Amino acid sequence: MLYLPVQELAHPAGALVVLWITNREKLRRFVEEELLPSWGVKDPTEFYWLKVKSDGSLIGDLDLFHHRPYECLLLGYINVNREAESGSKFKVLQGSQVIMSVPGAHSRKPPLQSILACDLSHYVLFIFLVNHLQ
Repeated sequence: MLYLPVQELAHPAGALVVLWITNREKLRRFVEEELLPSWGVKDPTEFYWLKVKSDGSLIGDLDLFHHRPYECLLLGYINVNREAESGSKFKVLQGSQVIMSVPGAHSRKPPLQSILACDLSHYVLFIFLVNHLQ
């Protein structure tokens, strides 16, 4: 994944990169310290997807090692000039956020457009699911 030409594929006006990653600390460090910088992703932020049952309770204990009831998303932009975008529909993602939803079949991810609360029509969106290092 290090050598994917993500920055070259991104639109010159900007691209939002979203990575769903597992809860493995080694993988998370790799993504934050090596992968995102190699792609030119600037100022990534994190979202957590907290999986709940239809009654609002967690699908499992927070401290379960093999099946945690949350997933992490790392989001960042490529080719975006924040100063030039101040008057546009571009919205800077700031700070950690928590998304709560009932997972669909096979841990289906929640839709992101309404969560990001911005117009994504001007950006190419890359979404990757990072499960393991191989």
